[in-house]
Formats: sequence, structure tokens, C-alpha cells
Amino acid sequence: MNVRPSVLRHALSTPSSTRLPPRPRRLEKTRASAGALRRLHDEPKAQKHLDWPLHEWRSAQHSPAKNATWEDWEQWRDERDGKKQAPVYMSHGAFAVLLTFAISIGIIGQANRAGKMASSRMDLLQEKQGKLGAVMDKRSSKTAAMGRKREWNRL
Repeated sequence: MNVRPSVLRHALSTPSSTRLPPRPRRLEKTRASAGALRRLHDEPKAQKHLDWPLHEWRSAQHSPAKNATWEDWEQWRDERDGKKQAPVYMSHGAFAVLLTFAISIGIIGQANRAGKMASSRMDLLQEKQGKLGAVMDKRSSKTAAMGRKREWNRL
């Protein structure tokens, strides 16, 4: 390991604002946290200390709380309630029909909107082309009239 001494010194030095508390204070904090952990790991003391029941079902052998999937939770509820859970709102087929209906309405709406946009775009384009055509006709008629006057003047 190739570490420059200046980097090592910098990493080991602590500024005065981040210095550790005195050793007796650190020992007191360590003992307090170790005591709290001991109380929490001792079930009767934890029960008294926390004042809420520990959930035994979490530590049961076939509990769904042990990295359970959705199917595990459903099986656990079925065993707990003694009956299979029924669909709450509708069957899978009815949901598929409803979803298909909603999608088809959306598609029709989008197609209608796209058609209106395209027709309005075409109307604007035709109007613009009509105006340009009128301007070009006016210019060409003026130019043609000038040419005729010159020819008549020559005769």
C-alpha cells in the first residue's frame, strides 16, 4: 500500500470542532446503549419497556413475514380465515372486457382528434395556397399588361 505520509497524517488528525468527547463520557454512552440493547432482547423487559405486544406470528415457522410473496400472504389469509378469498370487485374476464372497452374508446378518441387536426391543417394549407395563388395571378396580370402596352407602343 503506497500512501503518502501527508495524506495519512491528514486522515488521522481531527480538527478541534470534531474531537471526541472525553473517555469517561464515551464509556457512559456505550454502557447506556448496551443496557438498552440488553433490555430490548430480554422479552419480558422489552414488553414492559416498550408497552406494546411483540408479534409472535412474525417468528412462527410458516409465517408469511419471512420474505413472503403475494401468494404466500393469500395462502396465509386463507388458512387464517378458513375460506378462500373471493374476488372483491369483478372477475378477471370482466376486468379484461372493461379494460378493452376503455382502450378502444381511447383509440377512437385519438383517431377522431388526429382526423380533425389533419383536416384543419389541410384547410389552413389550402387557404395559404389560395392567397399565394391570388397574389401571383395579380402580379402576372400586371406584368402581362405592361408587356402589351409596350408592344402596342411599338406599332
